[in-house]
Amino acid sequence: MQAIRSGTPLLASGAEGINGVSLANAMLLSAWTDNWVDIPVDEDIYWSALQERISTSTSSKKESGAKAMEFTGTF
Repeated sequence: MQAIRSGTPLLASGAEGINGVSLANAMLLSAWTDNWVDIPVDEDIYWSALQERISTSTSSKKESGAKAMEFTGTF
């Protein structure tokens, strides 16, 4: 936000953010397949594995009695 408002230099470039996401995706895919993966991750393989987990997920956003956490006054 400060970079936009006042020109404060960024701590990391957008490219570094993408590298972080790529690493996180590689770690997930490796755990899901219990195998080594190459970076960059094959997007089709990652997408298929992700969709499989989504389709078999038992998590629900509207579980009875579920509430959002309250963070007021924590910062």
